Amino acid sequence: MANLAESCEPGKVIPKQSDRFEDDFDGIQRQLNAKEANYVAVKQNGPDAKFVFISFVPDAAPVRSKMLYASSSNTIYRELGGTQRFATSLFWTDLSEVSSSGWNAHVKHEQATAPMTEEERSLQEVLHREVDQMIGTGERKNEIHRIQLSGSSRSGTGLSLAVDDAVHEAFKQLHSAEPGSALGLHVDMDRESVIVGKPLSAVHADKLGDQFIDGSKPQYTIYKHASPTGETDKIVFIYTCPSGSKIKERMVYASNRESVVSFARTHVDVIKVVEATDGSDISHTQLNDELYPESSETSSTSSTPRSGGFARPKRPGRR
Repeated sequence: MANLAESCEPGKVIPKQSDRFEDDFDGIQRQLNAKEANYVAVKQNGPDAKFVFISFVPDAAPVRSKMLYASSSNTIYRELGGTQRFATSLFWTDLSEVSSSGWNAHVKHEQATAPMTEEERSLQEVLHREVDQMIGTGERKNEIHRIQLSGSSRSGTGLSLAVDDAVHEAFKQLHSAEPGSALGLHVDMDRESVIVGKPLSAVHADKLGDQFIDGSKPQYTIYKHASPTGETDKIVFIYTCPSGSKIKERMVYASNRESVVSFARTHVDVIKVVEATDGSDISHTQLNDELYPESSETSSTSSTPRSGGFARPKRPGRR
């Protein structure tokens, strides 16, 4: 075990539990604290066997500690030898995962992973890059395996999560819904599936943050925005990820975002994808700017001079 403060310091050495490698994880669990992050290296059986690298970052740990351990994990993994020393790396956030059953579930999942099609491999590369940006390649392999289901569960769009039947029905309703309609999708972490988190509702864009978008965890929101010029209404995909949400949720939502967008486009014509920290960042004006930039520019440049003789300045062009 190793603790991380200003530097990585060695911690306890835990004796081998039995001849069965998976039993070692039960012994490690008894030494860990459900509110304290740790790195653990577990030697596999055999004189020349490699180690298993574990980043244990519990949700109940202090925020600063979680961010420090999660962001430093890849560096520690590389400094300790990377793939030359470690057979695999795991990113666990719950004490119950650090167990013989948790290890066996990991092994079973890796063995059950089905071959992917060319399209699925391309979408998986997008997932790789998303997770790399958040936790680094050291944990990437394990985290992808944990959130990716076997081939029989895929939706056919490269989506690595199952899709609840209610989601398909909600998209049918959205297709014919009035402008100003919003549909919120969540990920059920236990069932590993996309579900309807917020049913189809009529919400003004300025009220999305207060009345519709969840402020405690990530959310995918599909919103039908009314045209300010009488044009055809346009649909925007909004991805929000509050800074206070759980690390595991943030990784799962971020790594599946592109696939959920692709899935949504099989039902409706998503014109734009907008990202925000939370719903308070979303407004009617912002969506107009994103979806109808020409209309916004015209409105800005045609503003009349104020009583003081100064015209409203033209909004800077987009980069």
